[in-house]
Amino acid sequence: MGFFPDDYRYADSDKNSSTQSNDIYWKPSKLEAGSKAEIRMLGGENAFKDGYVIAGYEYFTRDGVSRTPTYPAKWRDNAGLAYQYRELSPEAKEDKYKEIAAMPQEEQVKHLNAPKAFLSFVACIKGEPKLQVVTITQRQIRAQLEEYLNMPEDFTWGDNGVANFKFSLSKKGSGKDTTYVTTATPFNRALPKDLASEWDDKKAEIYLPALFEGGHPFEGRPATVKPQGLPPTRKDELGADHEAEDAMPTDDW
Repeated sequence: MGFFPDDYRYADSDKNSSTQSNDIYWKPSKLEAGSKAEIRMLGGENAFKDGYVIAGYEYFTRDGVSRTPTYPAKWRDNAGLAYQYRELSPEAKEDKYKEIAAMPQEEQVKHLNAPKAFLSFVACIKGEPKLQVVTITQRQIRAQLEEYLNMPEDFTWGDNGVANFKFSLSKKGSGKDTTYVTTATPFNRALPKDLASEWDDKKAEIYLPALFEGGHPFEGRPATVKPQGLPPTRKDELGADHEAEDAMPTDDW
């Protein structure tokens, strides 16, 4: 074992092994044309409140990725260059930044990495050995997911927060001709043993809003976040919490 921990991100990207924590992040762009992914969401019907799902805006800055829950009004101040400039040398990029800064704001959007709406959620994906943080920026896919998730009578959740359905995401074409097709089907089989164990071990610590602060979503939730489903409490004279007397339903409830 060396000086740095296993999840340390080296300046020399060749030294970053596939076993590091970055392999939990999944996007549809990982799919090859003609292939598909089978995705099963985790978190339950209160996934947004419990921190297993987030939505907002993301864009590449000069230093990395920025994610915000609302549209960043001053994103141009630190936005990275658009994808077509990825092969430029550091010196050429600096020249390009100066050139863009002199342009009208409506013209700058074409040359900078502008914020995109995103939806991120915890899931397991067939063939992936670990739980994944799935991030969707494609409008087409988000619209299809939103349609399915707004039909709670057809797509339900198990008591352990595992979806009783799965999404099949297919990719066709490449480049500007890329299209995606999303379908949802009922699926209530148990998770594979390794993934079920990981979910049981980590679900109390998973907190996707950490991504808004540049944190790791699997490294614990703030102490101020109260998990959903706890019984209501009251405070005594000294300020201590006690379970409320009417926390549990009566026999005739």
